Amino acid sequence: MSRGLLVSAALAICAGSPSCVQDAKVGSTPLPSTDDSGLLDILFVVDSSASMREKQVLLTQEIEILIDQLPAPPGGALNVHIGVISPDMGAGSFGINGCEGVGDDGALQPGDDSCDGPTDLFIEHIFGAEGTRETNYQGTFEDAFACTAAVGTAGCGFEQPLAAMRRGLEQLETNSSNDTAFLRADADLAVIFVTDEDDCSVHDASIFDPDPSQDNITSELGPFSGFRCIEFGLTCDGALIGRSAETYADCAPRENSPYLAHPDTYIDYLSGLKTDVNDVVVAVIAGGRSGLTVSIEGDRPTGDASCESEHGGAFPAFRLGYFAEQFPNHLVRSICEPTLRGPMMEIGVLLRSVIEMPSP
Repeated sequence: MSRGLLVSAALAICAGSPSCVQDAKVGSTPLPSTDDSGLLDILFVVDSSASMREKQVLLTQEIEILIDQLPAPPGGALNVHIGVISPDMGAGSFGINGCEGVGDDGALQPGDDSCDGPTDLFIEHIFGAEGTRETNYQGTFEDAFACTAAVGTAGCGFEQPLAAMRRGLEQLETNSSNDTAFLRADADLAVIFVTDEDDCSVHDASIFDPDPSQDNITSELGPFSGFRCIEFGLTCDGALIGRSAETYADCAPRENSPYLAHPDTYIDYLSGLKTDVNDVVVAVIAGGRSGLTVSIEGDRPTGDASCESEHGGAFPAFRLGYFAEQFPNHLVRSICEPTLRGPMMEIGVLLRSVIEMPSP
């Protein structure tokens, strides 16, 4: 099957789903990687906040369709590493409940000890010739991933997925020359974000200050809530976001924010990990970006969800979407689908196209 037909097959899964079509922002035809090492490292950044319980289940239910798109090349083997981190980086030194210290600090998550997961902190899956497979786990891939991706739902509500990605990869880089390491210098690299919030990665953690004197609509920081991440993380329709009810059509990461780091910081880092940026794939499964509505609840501004499903809502992921779109090989999809089967297949197809895999 040609690359074009593969992509068409994946897009067909989206057909007839309004939110999938509306929120889909896919890169141009995937550019081939110059790397032919047969190595692929996939890092999932899975939101661990309270609203993600059902969405995490959706992810584990459909993850196998992604791996099914990655057969071994003729006469060779494909060695895939899959690790999971959370976006919980704490919230500075303020001792906020659920956001203590540095959170998970970008570390590979050990998963659930009560189930039969991989023998390492990550899954290793080797596709051999003639359909053979070697793994570092017993049972099915879906069960192994469910164990590894069990990040829970008690994580910090100020999610910092871009900062967690960088911190995690920086720690993994130190061992990248080790044969048993997750991150390998000569492997293609994919980073997949699964979240129902936008990024709130900071360069100044004082934005998280819960001081009651700041917890009001007239203070410098505004009410103590996630709206601070919106106000200081974005500009909309060419202007700063106010603390009054308003609907905005077009939003982008805020330049020179006094608190949030611009996504370009993390783009430069991730791009620099590989000699060829085409060896990097970025996928985002999050809230759609059709606009931003600010509502007032009492005297507190809040950003409204951009999509809803039976599994809960999601907020517009402008910063994460911008981040993904700076990479030639990227895909952005809605987390508000009834199932994540479509996004998982499309990511698998994209990965397969990038590493130039043949049809199964």
